[in-house]
Amino acid sequence: MGFVLLDETRKAQKGWSHMKKYCILLSVTICLLIAAIAVPEVIIASMPTAETAKVQKIEHADYVNAKGDIFKTGSDSAFVKVYISEKDISKVKEGLKTEITGDAFPGKTYNGIVDEIAGTATKQNLGSIQKTVVAVNIKLTDTDELIKAGYTADVKILTSEPDELDIVPYEAVNQDDSGEFVYVFNSGVAVRKDIETGRELSNGVEVVSGISEDDTLLKADDEIKEGQPVIIEE
Repeated sequence: MGFVLLDETRKAQKGWSHMKKYCILLSVTICLLIAAIAVPEVIIASMPTAETAKVQKIEHADYVNAKGDIFKTGSDSAFVKVYISEKDISKVKEGLKTEITGDAFPGKTYNGIVDEIAGTATKQNLGSIQKTVVAVNIKLTDTDELIKAGYTADVKILTSEPDELDIVPYEAVNQDDSGEFVYVFNSGVAVRKDIETGRELSNGVEVVSGISEDDTLLKADDEIKEGQPVIIEE
């Protein structure tokens, strides 16, 4: 009888040992599963987020702005006398096309050409500042009854023919010792593309080469690196 009890005790102890090992194994497995689930969340939380931008095609022409007074030389003939600063006068040539607008004729734009450029410069006082300017006559090529002598007009002198440009936001352009570049979003990661820029405009910078209009650009962020996964902000 004593041997039977001893054997049963040993079996119970052995069973408890197996149960203990099973519990430990189960606990370790659960911990590993939790870690496996949590790791992607940690990785995602550490990934930088970025706003995107696209290449924008615009039609652009260089121009010089001026303001002047309207003079009438007949019932259907008029011109605007404007004064161009010495830093801009070299861009202005006779025959250049112009656009004329004004508060007296809201919503209307008249066409004109640069008709005459004064041979000498003059001084013009603007408050306490004195500027060197050159008088330029702008002849209206279309006019109507709204054009009256003495009105003030705004003149845009087109100094280049309209051209189609590829424009990107300034926030998408990066620069280092190698030059200017952008990050393009490709298959979930940031890919560097070196670019050549051109004219700087109010709504962005011209990109001459290096990217295409199909590229999705990432706006600059110090955390974004070449080949790094990036989360796109909605």
